Amino acid sequence: GVYFLAMELIDGLSLRQLMEQGSLPQAVVLEVLHGVVRGLAYAHTLRSEAGIVHLDLKPENVLIGWDGSVKVTDFGIARLFGAGAQGERNISGTPRYMSPEQWTEQTLTSSSDVFSFGLMAAEMVLEHPLIHVGTVHHGEVFNAKFDADVAESIVQLDGMISGFGACIGRCLRRAPEERYASAQELLQPIRALWRQVGNEPLLEDWLSEVLEPAADEALLLSPGSPSVYVAGVSDTITLEPEPD
Repeated sequence: GVYFLAMELIDGLSLRQLMEQGSLPQAVVLEVLHGVVRGLAYAHTLRSEAGIVHLDLKPENVLIGWDGSVKVTDFGIARLFGAGAQGERNISGTPRYMSPEQWTEQTLTSSSDVFSFGLMAAEMVLEHPLIHVGTVHHGEVFNAKFDADVAESIVQLDGMISGFGACIGRCLRRAPEERYASAQELLQPIRALWRQVGNEPLLEDWLSEVLEPAADEALLLSPGSPSVYVAGVSDTITLEPEPD
């Protein structure tokens, strides 16, 4: 026989493509982020006593269907964690969205995904990344300047969506134990923020009004298609530990 993988075809676009449209309605932002956190929460609690940590969460790895569905994809460097386990050591990922512990080869847990989510969520609203890869050298980005940039971003985010900055600020704590422990814990605050801003417009409606008229020119993206796979791999790195 022949081995094969059957994967869902997502008729839509990536979160990166959505972010390239410019400023997004608050309701659309929170609906997308709620979908991302739900997906992560499922992974973090998968198989009851073991959870999967993604370790490469970024806009290219979030797919959005024209029907408003939100999918977290590309678990290529994900790790499985057992209850009570010490965690895994791994320093693979995409520099702009990696947690401090990924850079420094520390123990990785679901809170590492929470940090990556915070970077992605802040970029989605502020329309610029918090980490500029050109200046990154083995974790040196996480210094006083990064802390100052996060503090400034929290103020900006709260000015746009009340309470959003505080939520993302907790995601971006440098110490893993100071963050939300997992996406499951993050789900309630994100859900509350979505209810606060309301659900108008709904993601599906906004897509159909603003973007879907150009759908004939859009890519049909699926987790296994070359366009998605290459985008997910080309800016992903694996750092080899320095020799003693």
